[in-house]
Amino acid sequence: MFGFTISKINLLILVLSMFVILTYFMFGWSTVLVKYSAQQIIDKRIGSDIYNKIDSESICDRSPINSVPKYIDYFADIASGGRYFYTVKISKLVENDSGKNYILLKAASRIDPTQIIGGTDFETFANVRLFEWVEDETRNKCFFEESDSLLIDPQRDMWGEQIPKDAVTILMERYEGEKTIYIIACSSKGGVDGGFCEENLGLVGCMIKKERGFEGACFPLAPCCESDTVSEWTCGCDIGD
Repeated sequence: MFGFTISKINLLILVLSMFVILTYFMFGWSTVLVKYSAQQIIDKRIGSDIYNKIDSESICDRSPINSVPKYIDYFADIASGGRYFYTVKISKLVENDSGKNYILLKAASRIDPTQIIGGTDFETFANVRLFEWVEDETRNKCFFEESDSLLIDPQRDMWGEQIPKDAVTILMERYEGEKTIYIIACSSKGGVDGGFCEENLGLVGCMIKKERGFEGACFPLAPCCESDTVSEWTCGCDIGD
């Protein structure tokens, strides 16, 4: 009887050991899968298009909407549902001495932004301008602004209207001999004729029109700034004097 009990205990220890080993293996594999998937999103959904713009010899070169998935699917426990929520931060770094600019891409956990799961960077002599999408409940004021960084957050619902902040649109322009790369935060949903990516690009077009005094050849214009009235160029944004 005593020997039978010992045998049962040994069997239980064996089962528990196998469970711990399997759980450890699953956790390690899930981490690898999440990081691989995040890097694929950065490289193929956004990075390849930035590289093409840096390398482009065109006067105007505009990308389609660069959207990212709402979450990363991975093998996990029932509690997590196999969904990893993440963000992608795009930022720029200016090196004044060399004249170089750097475009930095970093994917991180949405819950813990310090947990980096992927990233890459690009070096260019082109100017870099980033435009962040700012949620404004009134929607009568400027809802985006030029910034040193922007955040793609596919789980963020802009204005509670099922408009995810899940995309950027990228445009390269040559103007007066200088190349500039524009990266504009937007959504693949909502709006008309290309969603809020087309709409936000049109607002950048309004900014360019006000800066130069005439319409930029590479940019569409948002309907609110198509007239020649200076006050309407801002489309509710306070863009300079």
